Amino acid sequence: MLIAAILLTVLGFIIMQWSVNAMSQTFKPLIFYKPVAVVIIYLLWLGLIIGGLYCFWQVSYLIVLILVSVFLLLILAGLYLGSEKTKAKKICKIYKQIKLYQPLAEEQKILQSTARVYFQNLRWDKAKIDMTLESIFKKDRISNDRDIKDLISSIFIWENPSADGFGSGFNFEQYMKKHDKTSKAIDSAYNSVFGRDIVTERPALSKEINERLVKQGFNPDEMSNEQLAALESLEKSEKYHWFPRVLNWIAGVFGFSAVISLFRLDFLILSISGGIALLLSYLAYRIQSTFAIKKFQQASIQKFVNEQRQNQDE
Repeated sequence: MLIAAILLTVLGFIIMQWSVNAMSQTFKPLIFYKPVAVVIIYLLWLGLIIGGLYCFWQVSYLIVLILVSVFLLLILAGLYLGSEKTKAKKICKIYKQIKLYQPLAEEQKILQSTARVYFQNLRWDKAKIDMTLESIFKKDRISNDRDIKDLISSIFIWENPSADGFGSGFNFEQYMKKHDKTSKAIDSAYNSVFGRDIVTERPALSKEINERLVKQGFNPDEMSNEQLAALESLEKSEKYHWFPRVLNWIAGVFGFSAVISLFRLDFLILSISGGIALLLSYLAYRIQSTFAIKKFQQASIQKFVNEQRQNQDE
């Protein structure tokens, strides 16, 4: 029964994944142009999954509860990843990386590359991507003041053309509400990605960090605010990324448990809690170091690009 449950469930998910990928392609298999065939395929994978869950239930209801819980978590994760703000942040990050490593490229080229990478991540085929980019970047639509926010709006439209709801039952008020919601999501994502790039106040590093930089051949006085901010994030825990901060908080809980165990002379719990606290603290620092190094590299590249542009202007 267990083997049958596994086979039915796996086969159902394989057919479901195949049908979803096929429907997203520009040139779909001929069978997907027939409504009856589409319904049969839908009922087939759904029936296989339900049959697999039924067989799992005969083995143990706990297996079904676990599978359903995982499925619900995947749905919630999909809703989060599919939200307009999350998708807008993803597009902004792609644009930021391309612009950082191709500083001399034309803005329209960067925008086109950004859209192409985003659609490739959606697993669109090349023909569909090319047609979509051609529609977005028509010469008569391109203006000199076009920016990443305009591109995100265009991507949302072409990613889901039916979302605008144009037709006989078109509701202008509802459309404007959705448009305002999308604009707010784009603005929020833009500020979240690019708002942290500009450091207005010059960070002050400790004497030890300054001495270490000098020994390695760096001059802290010539560094940009963004470079110093990246280094500062290694010294001050309040500047940590949220994930290392969570690890440090959990480490603090285990550290407190270790102190309590010391007073109780429970050396087994003391060693376990203390070991976990030290391990989590070490992991938090290593992870934050990775974030800081990446941020420092990006700030260094941006500083170099700014200097080159100033030399060209002069």
